[in-house]
Amino acid sequence: MSKIIFFLVFAGTYVQAQNIEDKLAFKKCRKEFNKKICLSDEDNDSLLFYLDKCPNEIGPVENHGCPWPDTDKDGTLDKDDACPTIFGVPENNGCSPSTKQDDCEKFYKQQQIKYEQFQTEHQDIGKIYSLLNKRILKDALNLRKKDMLNNNFGISFGYIQFSLVPDGGCDDPNPTKIKNYLISKFWNKDIFEYASKKYNKEILIRRMYFDKYFNPELEKLMGKDTFQYLLQYSNKNNNSIIIPSKTSQKPENYIPIYIQFITPYKIEIVNSASPKVYEYKNGQWEFNKK
Repeated sequence: MSKIIFFLVFAGTYVQAQNIEDKLAFKKCRKEFNKKICLSDEDNDSLLFYLDKCPNEIGPVENHGCPWPDTDKDGTLDKDDACPTIFGVPENNGCSPSTKQDDCEKFYKQQQIKYEQFQTEHQDIGKIYSLLNKRILKDALNLRKKDMLNNNFGISFGYIQFSLVPDGGCDDPNPTKIKNYLISKFWNKDIFEYASKKYNKEILIRRMYFDKYFNPELEKLMGKDTFQYLLQYSNKNNNSIIIPSKTSQKPENYIPIYIQFITPYKIEIVNSASPKVYEYKNGQWEFNKK
């Protein structure tokens, strides 16, 4: 009888250990707090207390659970602010509206030529990403095995988040446009359909990222198939794109899937616990822990 009890305790401990993404961080948390607190998520931002650098404030996963800062307090977050330490206006991307418009227009034309050249040089990159996107999806979801077994969880993809065309100022629009171009080739119609069928989870893509640019320019960026596929699931009432699962249960939380392009051929799963980096070399993707 004692052997059976020992086995059950050991099995329960082992299963739980598999759900600890960062054992060292968890161990450090346990020294200061109790187990219940370390595994809680009071701010409901999908990061557990022991991984959350701001456990009492809602923040995105890619910023370790903390709100994005606004250093100059001008209403434009630092990540979107071309002049993060100088008070500016939103229509000038957080910069002072003192730059000459003629200079900006000339600069934009030059940057547009560079961006179009980048697209031409990487026009077939979607085929290379098709060799990796399913694997990254699987690896990212494996970090949340326990939540994947819970019907209260859906899947949320980090997708196009910024404007495709700058509204003002002379900040360089290309880094954002290139990121949007790459992510639209990585997460496409095929992978969305695959994720929906494979995992039978509701998929959420927040529509606020598309409101201003859900137009022919975005269709050109994403490709007609992906654009039309997402458009059919667009719901203006709740400001999101939702690809429903076959089950009737509505999820209460979502497992966020975020990736970062270090280069077009070097990609990281954004996760504060165990970063993973994939690099394309000699015709194949190689995996390395960061």
